[in-house]
Amino acid sequence: MNTKNFRFILGCNYVDLGLLLDSSGSIVDEEAWVYEQRFVKQIISRMYVGPDEDHVGMVTFSSTVKILFNLTTFYDLTDMYNTIDITRALDANTYTGLGLR
Repeated sequence: MNTKNFRFILGCNYVDLGLLLDSSGSIVDEEAWVYEQRFVKQIISRMYVGPDEDHVGMVTFSSTVKILFNLTTFYDLTDMYNTIDITRALDANTYTGLGLR
């Protein structure tokens, strides 16, 4: 089985993936936030991102919401990785419902 390709696993032609990351005070230290960032990068590394390929969007939330990139912002994994790497936890209250809106 080709575990590199989500399309194969899901049995579809393309994948649009929206990621919602908790960056609230629940992420109590930098180590936990770095772990969350690394996990997200591992997920998207299994995708074939491009204009006519898979698309990824990512939002962080706490008591506010920050759209890091939408499904059409980046078509290159390196740009996504760089944005994920420079993002810091918002470190406020946890409002999951706000992030889901």
